[in-house]
Amino acid sequence: MNSILLRLLLLATVFAPMSLLAGQHDFKCVPTDVHTLNGEGILVPDEMFQLRSKAFIVDRESGRVTGGLLDNSGMTILLVDKGSSQQSFKTYAHTSSQVTHAMYLQINEFKPGSRKPFLAVRSPNSVVITGICE
Repeated sequence: MNSILLRLLLLATVFAPMSLLAGQHDFKCVPTDVHTLNGEGILVPDEMFQLRSKAFIVDRESGRVTGGLLDNSGMTILLVDKGSSQQSFKTYAHTSSQVTHAMYLQINEFKPGSRKPFLAVRSPNSVVITGICE
């Protein structure tokens, strides 16, 4: 019985560091607010974009965003900063097609706790999205 417990304890110490790393390569983000820029230069709530706004995943290593209004597949991605306890995670993506699309995402990783606020700007629609990433 003691040898079984010893083996389980050894397995737990070997695999525990791997389980701690799980999820550290991605942010899972949920938008809470969506605004657009009106003709007067004022940000106003936008119900259409709010309805289309869904959770998305951010790869911390590449800046790749999957899902939601900020999906940057097919775009050129520039990871500006991977974030730290002093800096925000920042990524920028754009297209070079006839109509240029650009997206900027900042996740305030320096904030204490597991819930990190984010701010994103998407064009050409002048959409500002805020929410929480974990």
